[in-house]
Amino acid sequence: MWGLKNRTAYAAERNWTRDKDGVHWWLVAVKATFDIAPGGRLVLADEQQPPVLVPEYFGEPGQSSLRYDSDLLAAKPGTDVLVLAHAHAPRGRAVPTVPVSFRIERLHKELLVHGERLYESGWRSVTMTRPQPFTTRPIRYEFAFGGSELSDPEPQKHHIDERNPIGRGFAQQAAHVVGRLAHAIEYPRGDSAEMGPAGFGPIDSSWMPRRKLAGTYDTRWAQSKKPLLPDDFDPAFAPGSCAAQKVIVFVWDNGAYPGALTEEWFHTKKAKTSAPIRFRDARTENVEVKVEAFGHGETVPPCRTCELILPVMLCPGDDKEAQCQHKD
Repeated sequence: MWGLKNRTAYAAERNWTRDKDGVHWWLVAVKATFDIAPGGRLVLADEQQPPVLVPEYFGEPGQSSLRYDSDLLAAKPGTDVLVLAHAHAPRGRAVPTVPVSFRIERLHKELLVHGERLYESGWRSVTMTRPQPFTTRPIRYEFAFGGSELSDPEPQKHHIDERNPIGRGFAQQAAHVVGRLAHAIEYPRGDSAEMGPAGFGPIDSSWMPRRKLAGTYDTRWAQSKKPLLPDDFDPAFAPGSCAAQKVIVFVWDNGAYPGALTEEWFHTKKAKTSAPIRFRDARTENVEVKVEAFGHGETVPPCRTCELILPVMLCPGDDKEAQCQHKD
């Protein structure tokens, strides 16, 4: 049995894992906890939080958002940037909306946090009431766009937003949400239903688009690879290891500035892949989803996560209107 001798001032833990080729990996996670002192100075905390062994939720798993994912699930080629926080009204005076953001070097993400509001019938469509003033609200996916419709007695008629099944606002017909609590966290620009759930925290492994990265567990896998991971398992399934984001960070670290990004599909056996493409009619606002096939070496559309994150990463903090036309 391999042991771990921790001679640092931080917490550490280890675990054995296997990749899709059956190779064993001995993972070691070293976790440092700091307090933020006045002036923004970091001070080593008296209590060092241990690495997380199993996912931890804010409430019941499946009924609440993920608070911490496992630090020892798999190797992480990239870096997680996650924020668990509350939105606080300036000077403690209740306001209906609080803009929040975080920035690390060129990585900058912004959200709007609203007080409680309801969906109501408008003249032409469903609208929302004015947000109620608040002093503090948690930034969690429970308050972002998403949700499910499970009231029908026939399970085949149930529908969920696979990007965030525990959110608010999702419905097959807009009239179904009238009178319900509306989503209270959103991106500053764009339609919430199109943009998807807004937040700073980790994405649950069962939610899209992360779930798709886990690979295909079908009869072929059960007969040929079980208990190993499937051949189409993507290492990006581990949080924080998106290849596109890593490329951008790499060029930044080497003094370059990315102006655009093109993604192409490559497979070791030159197999094809497929992806849902969302077509939006600018006149009617109707959205149609079509599944398109892509061959080895062909340009493919980015995943929904990259659609949201990459424009933010590519845009500098200033003069966004002039330099970020690609967001449209």
